Amino acid sequence: MDRVDQDELPLNNLFYNEYDQSLGFDSVDVYILDTGIHNNHSAFNKYGVASEYYVSTDETSAPDITYFNGHGTAMAGLIGGEFGVSPGAKIHAIRIFDQDEFASYALFVAAINRVINQVGITARKSVVNISIGSVWDENDNATYLAYLKSTVQGLITAGIPTAVAGGNWQHDACLNFPAMVPEVISVGGSNIDDQLYIYSSYGSCIDVVAPAVSITAPCYYYGWTTCTWPGTSMSTAMTTGAMAAYWHTNPNKTAAEVMAWVTSGATQGVLNGQLLGTPNRLLRTVGCSS
Repeated sequence: MDRVDQDELPLNNLFYNEYDQSLGFDSVDVYILDTGIHNNHSAFNKYGVASEYYVSTDETSAPDITYFNGHGTAMAGLIGGEFGVSPGAKIHAIRIFDQDEFASYALFVAAINRVINQVGITARKSVVNISIGSVWDENDNATYLAYLKSTVQGLITAGIPTAVAGGNWQHDACLNFPAMVPEVISVGGSNIDDQLYIYSSYGSCIDVVAPAVSITAPCYYYGWTTCTWPGTSMSTAMTTGAMAAYWHTNPNKTAAEVMAWVTSGATQGVLNGQLLGTPNRLLRTVGCSS
């Protein structure tokens, strides 16, 4: 996070945000479609987790939402934990993975529909983090892909800014779902030298790049409390946190303006090395001012 609150290297070992120390960025809800959250993690001691929900096609079995996989916990911590990009944002964990770490497109669609319904009920400022994805083979069902894309587009139509992982497949992000959906913010990854993360997907479907290497975040792997993570999942969580913080400190902005700010407010031209068609934009968060 130290990298995204300043324009240039070297790092100054500080991270700055404008927020209420007691309430944090509490005017914004953040829905995280992932593996669930270890809600008793110390990262959430100060602000807590607003809600948890397990999406399942089997109504009779809903496993412990805090099971051992720590990916969702890391996303939540980077977004709205005590030391996240938008500490105190209202975290809503929507778990779409089962005990065997399996998820399906049907569960993914159900989770998105739940978010849209919930936001319709609460009418609160809300953003979505999707740090998951898949490679969509050109021989796969085009009709079903169109359906999935329209489902994701439904978030934007509902006024819910959404950030998705560009993917860690070292190829064109336009081959990845949901990164290929033009309406969302698709996030690529950078390394400590402001170059593309070696495994990051790339190209014109990437909207912004954020750090993806050696990211320390909360986790819960058999009792561990922090892990060092790589990947565009981390980049995406930082971007989602930045949107939440920006909207909290600029409450009169529309959802479309929040998403536009991610690219217009990014640090331009600082990435170096082979970008392979990736826009030269590095996420910027400092002050979250307009």
